[in-house]
Amino acid sequence: MFEEICAHARACEPEESCGLIAGLVDGDVVRAERVICMTNAEPGDRSVRYLLDAGEQFKAMRSAEADGLEIIGAFHSHVRSPARPSETDLALAAYPEWAWLIVSLGGSEPELKAYSIEDGTYEEIPVHWP
Repeated sequence: MFEEICAHARACEPEESCGLIAGLVDGDVVRAERVICMTNAEPGDRSVRYLLDAGEQFKAMRSAEADGLEIIGAFHSHVRSPARPSETDLALAAYPEWAWLIVSLGGSEPELKAYSIEDGTYEEIPVHWP
């Protein structure tokens, strides 16, 4: 999944990429099962902002649900800045139960980090890749 997220981010350069993560929740254990790459529908400068296409988001949520999964997070890229939430990211994170993944393409290798975001504050959360 890391490679899929990074490949989507590279393919979208110089614009930010975005998408959803579908998975399973069992108590405190959350396991990602699917990366859903989406179109950046931001009407302005897509190199510094992203907006999930509403139609694609609805279809992704329905598809995940039909497969017994739920949306557990979202991801987007930062083309030049670090893999940490920007002020815009903090202001627009609408689902506090989701994990918010950010992949930075600003270094020699992509860096991906995950965060919980609620009420304009964030905390890094661990990501374990199989």
